[in-house]
Amino acid sequence: MPNYKVFQDNPDVLLSKIYGTDASGVTQPILTDSSGRLEVAGTFSTSGTVAISGTVAVSGPVEISGSVAVSGPVEISGSVAVSGPVTVSGPVEISGSVAVSGPVEISGSVAVSGPVTVSGPVEISGSVAVSGPVEISGSVAV
Repeated sequence: MPNYKVFQDNPDVLLSKIYGTDASGVTQPILTDSSGRLEVAGTFSTSGTVAISGTVAVSGPVEISGSVAVSGPVEISGSVAVSGPVTVSGPVEISGSVAVSGPVEISGSVAVSGPVTVSGPVEISGSVAVSGPVEISGSVAV
């Protein structure tokens, strides 16, 4: 009787296959692309913490319910639609134009470098400190 190996002593041929079950309960192998990356088609659900290092590329809309905490810089190119309050602690840098419809509340100081154009009424309660020239066209009521 030949002596067959019970344990694999060559790590290059030691492989594992992972299986899951589909919606009908049939066992299926987990799908990967040609580079070995996991592919998920349909809904993906997880609970707990998901740690990702590297770039996350998303094509299509992303819906998030609940709070999102981000530490570090966030770069966005394209439009962002937010319904509900947004709280930011720390500096915010914006290059390009910003369009706001509706009231804006700011507590704390605001530093602006560059021209500011306001069309429509402006209401200020409290003191205003201006260093430098001020140009006003039209009437001013004090």
